[in-house]
Amino acid sequence: MNIIDIHQTNNQLAPNHWHEWVVNSAVDPKLTALNVHSLSGSEVYEYLLYALPQTARRNDGRLRDGYLKRYAHVESGAWWVSGLDPLNNWLPMDWGRMKPDYPRLEWDKTTQEQTQKPVKYESPPKTPNRVTYLRVPLHIWRLISLRYDVPMPEHITVTSDGEALGFWAWLMAHPEIPVCLTEGEKKAACLLTLGYVAIALPGIWNGRVGKEDLEYWNTCTPI
Repeated sequence: MNIIDIHQTNNQLAPNHWHEWVVNSAVDPKLTALNVHSLSGSEVYEYLLYALPQTARRNDGRLRDGYLKRYAHVESGAWWVSGLDPLNNWLPMDWGRMKPDYPRLEWDKTTQEQTQKPVKYESPPKTPNRVTYLRVPLHIWRLISLRYDVPMPEHITVTSDGEALGFWAWLMAHPEIPVCLTEGEKKAACLLTLGYVAIALPGIWNGRVGKEDLEYWNTCTPI
């Protein structure tokens, strides 16, 4: 097998985020570094609020006060996870999810009062939820290949940050390999770490389409 490896570097996560993923959740360190980023300050808005319409900003480009107030808590620190876009030739996807270090509390629309339940994860507003296909390092791909006895391509490019390009396209070409659906990105990352293919739904209801009396699994996104 001919591997093109361009000097590997790893993302640096805040210690608490690294501990949550790698130590507490036993996710492979390289897999974590490829997909998870630590954010703080105003940069959080570049990730979380990328899909807002122009009307969400003032003439000078500043976000309107309502959005700044609602998401001020994420400036204190958060991790962001995102993957690849199957609808855009497996390029990096803008959509992702954020877990603030200090979450806001949920608002009850019925009582119009704040509850004591934290909003654990934040998804980008004004855009549909997506499925997360995590970037995969070479050794994880090799583990999956060995588990299911499916040969890897002869030529694989490994990027400077350690991603083995073409994993998901290879998977789609081999439907004999089973795919696990999970709720949440960390669960998918744990399964990939163990050599099982997994994609992440952002919530338990995000895999279905339709009404209660007539619903089906959404197969519009390739798996």
